[in-house]
Amino acid sequence: LKMGFPPEQIDIIAEYGGQLARAGYNAEEVQAIMETGVETGTWNIDNLLDALKEGRIKAAEFGQGVDKAMK
Repeated sequence: LKMGFPPEQIDIIAEYGGQLARAGYNAEEVQAIMETGVETGTWNIDNLLDALKEGRIKAAEFGQGVDKAMK
């Protein structure tokens, strides 16, 4: 964990970690996504990761063809 991140970062990682791992993201990639969100002024890191999670869920609903095409 790096300085400058919201204090709730551990809770956010706990909430979305499993979903993001299933989406194929590793810890370094999730950290980079969060870092970019902070650097670009994303107003809510939780919303950013929730969008990734929900996108993954929706893609999985379409079937494996779409899921594989997104990687």
